[in-house]
Amino acid sequence: MKSIYKYYKERLIEISGKNRSLYSKNISKKYAYDIGAVIGDDEKEFDEFFTFLWKGKRSGYTLIKKEAKDRLSKNFNLENKIKASFIDTKNMSTEEKRSENLRRERVKKEETKKLLLSQVSQLKSLKREIEEFAKETGRYEMFIGYPFVTGYINKDMQIKGPLILFPVTINIEDDQTVSIEAKQDELIQFNKVLVLAYAKEHKLNYDGLIMEFDNLIDYKLKSIEDVVDYLSAYGFKFEWQGDKKGLIKFDQIAEPSFKDDALKVVNACVIGR
Repeated sequence: MKSIYKYYKERLIEISGKNRSLYSKNISKKYAYDIGAVIGDDEKEFDEFFTFLWKGKRSGYTLIKKEAKDRLSKNFNLENKIKASFIDTKNMSTEEKRSENLRRERVKKEETKKLLLSQVSQLKSLKREIEEFAKETGRYEMFIGYPFVTGYINKDMQIKGPLILFPVTINIEDDQTVSIEAKQDELIQFNKVLVLAYAKEHKLNYDGLIMEFDNLIDYKLKSIEDVVDYLSAYGFKFEWQGDKKGLIKFDQIAEPSFKDDALKVVNACVIGR
């Protein structure tokens, strides 16, 4: 009976490049938001975020906050984007230089606030899209996908999708603050589409593989390296690329070569449907 159930369950899963769980070429603002672009290489912030993911039942995480505007400005390369509006002060008088410097600070402040508001606006739109989808279908499908797997399963199937899915909700607290909470009534899970696609291609028997978790720590999966090691015991050949802390932007995921033996696991992170 178990094998019959598994057979029909697998048939319901679409294994193709059209499935966003397997391949996302880019970030669609309607369906997803790049958390890597917000956290960047800030190790302290990454530690706080990682702790939330692994122990998310206990606390939330503030993704957008006005106190982090300097990091946001740096990660979105804001200063270079507004440099064109700056005037060369080399031949100015002291008073003119002072006036121009004050203007620069004002422009930076205004543009930083616009950036903050635009990020909150994107997350508001994503939240609204998820909630409308839930009303239509009865399914609330918002997940944080982390880390990402990239490479080729075969010459016809390229992979760029999440390895683990964390069910969450978004809270918009004000125009400059967005927090995330773990969804209490759902389980953390491996990306079943990815697992099935890989297992079918490599003819793996994954009957004993646990796919859903209330808490990763309780299963001795304390890190991504632990997860990769656990999957390798069932024949999944994934190469962990996270040798440093912090997150990369989604568009920084390197394009893989079909010649690579293993799928690469990289420190990218997206929230979406």
